Amino acid sequence: MTRKDNRMTVKEMIDELSTDDLYKLQFDLKSGGRHLKHLVDERIKAIESRPRKICATCGTPLSDDESIYTLTFGPPDFRKQANFCGQDCLEYFLERMKPLKTVQREESGINPAPKPQHHPVRRRKQNPSLFKKLFRWSGK
Repeated sequence: MTRKDNRMTVKEMIDELSTDDLYKLQFDLKSGGRHLKHLVDERIKAIESRPRKICATCGTPLSDDESIYTLTFGPPDFRKQANFCGQDCLEYFLERMKPLKTVQREESGINPAPKPQHHPVRRRKQNPSLFKKLFRWSGK
C-alpha cells in the first residue's frame, strides 16, 4: 500500500527490486553497507543543496506543488528574489518596504537631508625651538 503522496515505502521498494539487485543489497549490508551508505549520503546532499523556498514574511516552507508568489527586486547587478505563500504576505512585505525605500532615497541624494557643516582641520604650528632641542641644533 502506498502513501497518500504516491511515494513508495521502503518495504515496497524492496519488493520491487530484482533478484540480482536484492542479492547485491544483501551482500553490501553484510559487508558493512558502505555502498548503500554512500548512495544515501549522496541523495541527502543533493536534497540539501537544492534551494529551499520559504515565505519571506511568515517563514512557512513552500513546496513546488503550491502556487507561490515571487518578487524580484534590487538593482540590475544585484537582484534579490523573495517568495511568498499568499497574496497577504506579499502585500505585507511591500508595505514594509515602503519606509525603507524613502530612507534609501534620502541617502542617495534624491531628497537630501541637510548635511552638517564641516569645520576646517586646524594644524598645529611647528615649534622651531622644540626641533632644535630634539636634534641639538647648533646655531653656528
